[in-house]
Amino acid sequence: MEKQYNISVILPVYNNVQYLEECINSVLAEKELSIEIVAVDDGSTDESGQMLDDYAGKYENIRVFHQENSGVGVARNLGLEKAKGEYICYLDSDDYYCSEVLKKGLTLCREKNLDVLFFTYENYFENEIAAERWKNNRVNQPMRKREYPKEPIRGREMLLLFKTQLEYRVNVFLQMARRDFLQKNHFSFEPGIIFEDIPYTFEVLLRAERVMALNEVLVKRRIRDNSLEHRPTTVHRCKSAFRSLILDYKLVRDFGYDFPECESAVIQELAFRHEFVKNTYLELDEENQKVFLRQCRPEERIFFEAAILPRIQREQKDRSTIDSLKEKHREKAEKYKAKIADQKETIRTLKKEKKDLQQEKKRLQGEIKRIRNSRAFRLGRWLLKPFSYMKRCIKGKR
Repeated sequence: MEKQYNISVILPVYNNVQYLEECINSVLAEKELSIEIVAVDDGSTDESGQMLDDYAGKYENIRVFHQENSGVGVARNLGLEKAKGEYICYLDSDDYYCSEVLKKGLTLCREKNLDVLFFTYENYFENEIAAERWKNNRVNQPMRKREYPKEPIRGREMLLLFKTQLEYRVNVFLQMARRDFLQKNHFSFEPGIIFEDIPYTFEVLLRAERVMALNEVLVKRRIRDNSLEHRPTTVHRCKSAFRSLILDYKLVRDFGYDFPECESAVIQELAFRHEFVKNTYLELDEENQKVFLRQCRPEERIFFEAAILPRIQREQKDRSTIDSLKEKHREKAEKYKAKIADQKETIRTLKKEKKDLQQEKKRLQGEIKRIRNSRAFRLGRWLLKPFSYMKRCIKGKR
């Protein structure tokens, strides 16, 4: 009889041998749970595949599958296909679980009969280089802190809460999902792209009927200097962002554009993904922008040129106008600045002249005082007294 597990942890692995032991051991440490690891070696060229096989040889609850390098989405899909657990969790091979949190999550999932339970996570920097390069990332604190309902709600209502409270996270390693819920709705990851979490999580929330959010840190997420998510923009990165947006639109269409409980959240999410695509496209140089458009499928190119490119062009035109106005005002400002500088220089010159005149006045006053106090001056005044008297007398007779 095939063994049944409480939880299947799906672990895609690609060239992460230096982190793999810590990652796997954090799962094996959950000894009170019946838990399996479904590891998928995605064509690793280091010793990751061998390490996985060694673990599988020691532990019956670790199964390893090897495939040619096809990307994390394909690896997760294979893991979903092979998983046997009642609930599905995901873990990235350079991260690790916090102790006892899976147990608490499983208890809550069973007690409340949940389709999906959302946890939270903490970032931490691998080293000082990563800390300096990605210093804008929040670290060593939970990425979700606000309060959420203590009883299950629909996924659409949770989407609205996540959005209004600015705590929407698409990372699938935060989710514990009932496997029959995923199977019934034919969940899978889009192959060949990064950001495959975006359409997957969006669909999970739109389809799930019983959802809760637990503010427990399940995963310690390592931020590396060369983490895939943090690498510079490439054509593939831009295509992945665009493809995830298209998948979100298709999902909205499949639901008949009917989201009375969370329409504002859906609109907000699509608008955010529009902005994300626009920004990744603008981060490409002109040559790679052309490469991106050439690699789009015909229907994708039409969508991009109709829905996104005009916005980019408007913003570029607006930016050009703003830059022109800035230059015009800069020239005026420079002229006024020059005038102000001249006036300041004139004021400084006048102040200096005033100071010099005041000093000269003071000097002359001192000289006059010295003369008045001299013996020669007093003698002269005494000698002149008869003549002054005679002068007054003559004036008086007239």
